[in-house]
Amino acid sequence: MGLTLSCCDEIKDPLKDEYGFIDLPETNKTVLIEEFTGTSCTFCPNGARKIQGYIDANPENVVTVAMHASGFAIPNPSTPYDFRSDDGEELYTFMGSGGLPGGMFDRGGYPNDVFKNPADWDGLLIARLAEPASFSLQSELEIDTANKTFNLNTQVFGIQSLTDSDPIHLVAYLVEDSIVAPQLDNGVIVDDYVHNHVFRKSFTGVQGNMISANGFEESQRVTRNLNISVTDSTWNVWNTSKISAVVFVLNASTQEVYQAQHAGLH
Repeated sequence: MGLTLSCCDEIKDPLKDEYGFIDLPETNKTVLIEEFTGTSCTFCPNGARKIQGYIDANPENVVTVAMHASGFAIPNPSTPYDFRSDDGEELYTFMGSGGLPGGMFDRGGYPNDVFKNPADWDGLLIARLAEPASFSLQSELEIDTANKTFNLNTQVFGIQSLTDSDPIHLVAYLVEDSIVAPQLDNGVIVDDYVHNHVFRKSFTGVQGNMISANGFEESQRVTRNLNISVTDSTWNVWNTSKISAVVFVLNASTQEVYQAQHAGLH
């Protein structure tokens, strides 16, 4: 069908944690990790390194975005860079404003237990990767430098029918990698800390745009063209060569993320 670029038939690399290697099930599910962090959160770099390990071991099956929110994200003389955004704060508040570092794995546990402690992340990832994929996503991100615009073309294809009547939403974010800025890391200010997967702006809002009002059918196909235009000041701050998109499909009622994809500049 040509719509499975974000998936693979088998995970060839195991998930590695501090205790050794854990075999993962064969899957074509891609898991979304929404990480809440802050430049003044001393233990947040530990969480970021753990998530990067997941990505390194399973690059086709784990997608992440780092949302800087809460009081730990407020700039100060030691960590002056401001990564906060209205969308990030909105999502943090909507999900219950949990402790940092906190990770949402496909937004499981909504509404009362969505912020997961790093000690629980390995098991959560394994459980989510074992889920069957309900959707396939194909996305292309393009940049229009003349108009300072990012254009995202996405196709959503139903692999299996969802029998409930809940609305299905498409969500898409812009993220930036390789931002060098100070970070509190286990009690030490690291001036040349490299921030990756940093949320920059949303194409759709953090709750997304509805693509179906009542579930989704097997072989149903939806195409969306989305764009973001940025100001001159923003354009001059972002490193556009390090920009990419995170795209995912969720149940708007339960907040469960069914499938996710990372799309680099095309």
